[in-house]
Order: sequence, then C-alpha cells, then structure tokens
Amino acid sequence: MKKVLAIFLMVLMCASVLALVASADNDSPNGDDNYTVDVSSNQGGSATSTATVVSKNGVTTITAINETGYEFTSWTITGEFEWVKGDINSPVIEIRPLGDVTFVANFKKISSEEGGKKDDGKKSPATGYDMAPVIVVMTVVLSVSAAAVAVTGKRYFTGK
Repeated sequence: MKKVLAIFLMVLMCASVLALVASADNDSPNGDDNYTVDVSSNQGGSATSTATVVSKNGVTTITAINETGYEFTSWTITGEFEWVKGDINSPVIEIRPLGDVTFVANFKKISSEEGGKKDDGKKSPATGYDMAPVIVVMTVVLSVSAAAVAVTGKRYFTGK
C-alpha cells in the first residue's frame, strides 16, 4: 500500500509541474510582462526604436532613416503587435507589442529619372520654357546698345 501511495504522489507531483509549465505564458524570454522589439534595416538606410524591451501594454516608436540616394519603401514584420500610429508603408510608426517582434526597414535606390527630370539648366524651372532664345535676344540687345553708346557717346535709355 505504501508503494502505491508513493507512486500516486509522484504522478500527482509530475502532473502538477507539467500543468504549471503548460499554463505559463512564454511569449517572451524577458518575462511574462516584457517583449523584445528587434529593429534592423536592409541596404539604403537604418532603423531605430525608442525601446528594445517593451512592457505589456507598452508602446514604442520605430523610425526608418534613409541614406542619400535611397527612399524608404516598407517594413517587413515578424511577430504579433497592434498598430498605434502609421502603417506598413510609414517610415515612422508606433506599435504595441503582443509578443516578441522584429521589424526590418526596406529601402530602394532612387534612380535619376525618379522624382522629376534632372535639371539641365536649359529650361526655366517655373515655366518649363527653353531659355536659350531669350538669352540670345538679351545678349544681342545689350551688345547693340553698348555699340550705340560707344559710337555715338549718347545714352539712349537715360535721356542724356
């Protein structure tokens, strides 16, 4: 009878330990009330977070920073969270982690053709008109005026 009671108590203890382990919320190695926020980036920029460990119901801001010649495109996200501000295409977002999460900022190289045509200096930025004929006419008018003053000694436009 003692052997049966000892086996029964041993089985009961093992079942209790298994039940305790199974009922534990193991979303994060940082403890039940803290979640890890990993932030990284692909080529073309960097990413930062206001916190790398966020408490349950806490919020963190994650920011993508592009390098010159690149633009932010989107986030690649692993893990569960709630959006507080922004979306997958926003370079600055606020999230509430529901477990450990990973954010990777994605960037793309900006080609010289994107974002408008490159300024070659031949057209007016305000109107888009070709400025070469205007410059030629102004040069001719000034040259003729200077030649007239040099030949006659009179300044036609000042009245003297």
